[in-house]
Amino acid sequence: MSGSVTSLEAQSRKHEKQLESVSSGLESVQNQLADFQGEHSKLTGSINKLSSEAQARRTAIDEYSERIDDITSRLSQVEGRVAGLSKAESNTSQKESKQNQQPVTKSKTSSKSGTGQIVKKPERSVRRAAVEAPFVLTGIERRGGQMFAVVIPRGNSQISDMRLLSPGDGMLGWTFRSIQDSGTAVFSVNGAQQSLQVQ
Repeated sequence: MSGSVTSLEAQSRKHEKQLESVSSGLESVQNQLADFQGEHSKLTGSINKLSSEAQARRTAIDEYSERIDDITSRLSQVEGRVAGLSKAESNTSQKESKQNQQPVTKSKTSSKSGTGQIVKKPERSVRRAAVEAPFVLTGIERRGGQMFAVVIPRGNSQISDMRLLSPGDGMLGWTFRSIQDSGTAVFSVNGAQQSLQVQ
């Protein structure tokens, strides 16, 4: 009888050790599972953050693309206008040169009237021809409450050749003075004022 009890006690201790080993292994697995869940939570947060940043970048890229398309369209329109102006200037240069020639001033003459008195003929007024500007007024812009004249030298069609003139600025002997209306700029040249229309 005592031998059976001893055998049972030995088996019981063996089972207890096995149970302790299983419990220790289970605790280790539980710790690993907790670590995995923590890493999974961090990874999920990082993925969500990266997704939000990627969406923000896509939105910014779309906005920049729209702005680039708008700027490209405006540049194409300006280049077309400049090319048209250059062609028109080359076709009308001879006509403008004739119009800009000064008429000859007639000298004062006198004649005798029937009574023998000398009668002076009135001097004819000479019309002062407009001087051709060495540049073309392509537009008028308002920036920060100030008006600017956009000009480009005649014969040039590059956007880089355009200049913004504020009142008081000069270009090729002409000084920008003021804006009369939305399409007319006043310049002074050789002591006289001359108005240019936007072309």
